[in-house]
Amino acid sequence: MSSTGLKDKAMKHSEIIIVLKSGLIYFLGIFALGFFLGTIRTIFLVPRIGILAGVILEVPIMLTVSWFFCKNLIIRFNIAKESADLLLFGGSAFVMLMATEFFFSVFIFKQGASYFFSNLLTLHGLVGFFAQIVFGIIPLIQKNR
Repeated sequence: MSSTGLKDKAMKHSEIIIVLKSGLIYFLGIFALGFFLGTIRTIFLVPRIGILAGVILEVPIMLTVSWFFCKNLIIRFNIAKESADLLLFGGSAFVMLMATEFFFSVFIFKQGASYFFSNLLTLHGLVGFFAQIVFGIIPLIQKNR
């Protein structure tokens, strides 16, 4: 392999690391916001308006912040506007989000795996899951913006 080929491969590897690091930061920022808002929703909103209405109020806030936070990270880390890079960025953040939520549900809150998955099939769970999918594809949606 020529030295140019090695440089290209090394650059691609470093670009992947930057994209994954950005995905981690994207996940951490939005997870922290979600944890904060989820606590407020659970303690103050759910008893007054119900779980579905609480989730419906939370989702636009989460997605709006996700949109601007994602845009800022793409600019800050100079992530290429190639679909593969943007899909890796958002996809890695989505996988980390789902894995962390599963971990918290099963190991921290002791609700069990079956509860986690059955909760996704409730109306409020589907609304939240759809919002998480949108969170994961926001980088791809922003491609041409």
